[in-house]
Amino acid sequence: MNDFIKYNDLEICALMLSENTEIRKQAFDVIYDRYASVVYTFCLRFLQDKESAKDILQETFIKFFDYIQVKKDPIENIGGFLLKIARNECINSRPRKKITKVDYNNIEIEYNDNTYEQKQNREILLRALDSLPAKYRELLILKEFLNYTYNEIADITDQSRNNVGIMIHRAKQMLKEIVLKINKITKIEIEE
Repeated sequence: MNDFIKYNDLEICALMLSENTEIRKQAFDVIYDRYASVVYTFCLRFLQDKESAKDILQETFIKFFDYIQVKKDPIENIGGFLLKIARNECINSRPRKKITKVDYNNIEIEYNDNTYEQKQNREILLRALDSLPAKYRELLILKEFLNYTYNEIADITDQSRNNVGIMIHRAKQMLKEIVLKINKITKIEIEE
């Protein structure tokens, strides 16, 4: 890449304001390389659709680039800013998507070997996560999959830190109840 990798977010963002188009491009490439996987993961978990997640990822970076060029104001926390854009894009695209619900009666789990069990447990957890209301799912994705702090999540979602903490606690409780329900159904099916 280039020497820009060693710069922090604020410095890289300032380089995007350069008169030199090559410097702007290199700075943008560093930002993309730094944050594309995080933004994509968030979009994929939020939307549950790979193509939509890719579209939102691209739209997020386009909006970010346009914002920097118009406002001419470097951003210190680029990751949080990008996730805020991605979140809004995901929310705006959501009504056009069909929301699928998990039917607990059709979930079957077999236990053969340890690796299969781990794969199935992960699948159960992801299904349970997908069945949560979007506002709770979003917070768990930010906290557990992307490792953001409560303060960072509060900034991204425009909520108070206390509210984020309460909602994440509720989300974990709801997730636990769903997983227990799935496991109960599975246990009954295995015994039959």
